[in-house]
Amino acid sequence: MAYLTKRELLNRFRYYTLQLESQLLRGDDFNALTDAIPFQIHLNAANDLSLLATNHAFTEQLGYQIGEIRELGWEVFKRCVHPQSLDLYPALLERAKRRTSAIFTFAHQLFIRRRKSDYSPVVTFTKPTKLPGGPLLCLSPLPHNFGSMVDKVQQVVEVDQFKLNNLSRFQQLTPREIEILRLLGEGCNNPQISEQLSISRETVATHRKNLKSKLDIHSFRDLMRYALAFGLIKI
Repeated sequence: MAYLTKRELLNRFRYYTLQLESQLLRGDDFNALTDAIPFQIHLNAANDLSLLATNHAFTEQLGYQIGEIRELGWEVFKRCVHPQSLDLYPALLERAKRRTSAIFTFAHQLFIRRRKSDYSPVVTFTKPTKLPGGPLLCLSPLPHNFGSMVDKVQQVVEVDQFKLNNLSRFQQLTPREIEILRLLGEGCNNPQISEQLSISRETVATHRKNLKSKLDIHSFRDLMRYALAFGLIKI
């Protein structure tokens, strides 16, 4: 694997979060997909962050099986998350509710039972998903293992080079711009978008101009590539 900078590694893990969601949306089984990945991956309920599903690394590192997790509920967080990190969770939940398209990243401290030591820093990549119920998909690697994990993750996650290369551009879009990108991909013109979204045609034109600038779009073909790659439309 070629050397990747810290910024490139962070972008890779944002991409893996997005791509895992895509594979789950097409019907791949959560555990069959994630159990081979050597860091914590979990689905959390959007309303209260309760754990819905975890991979093998989660249960191995924290020492709780999914049945225990469901029985304990919020108590699992109290036992595994440092109190100062736990104080951040309400704000993180609100952030997740506001941004339905963005992948956001936060650092916190977890007690890794396998290490039999104090809390360890973990970076969690979180995305509100389009799965039934809109759960949050979370990837939580230990930061010092970022580089060594890339090859292992790519054995499981399907790499779409266009999506990987342009993820940073796509993440700059606002929810409204993503909505307009979707409608354009579905073949809507400015008057139709204006009517559907109850905004002026001038506002639609401004959003389209911003889309072209942020995504470096030069043709309708470019626009369609983004809409297809990021799951906004299907053919």
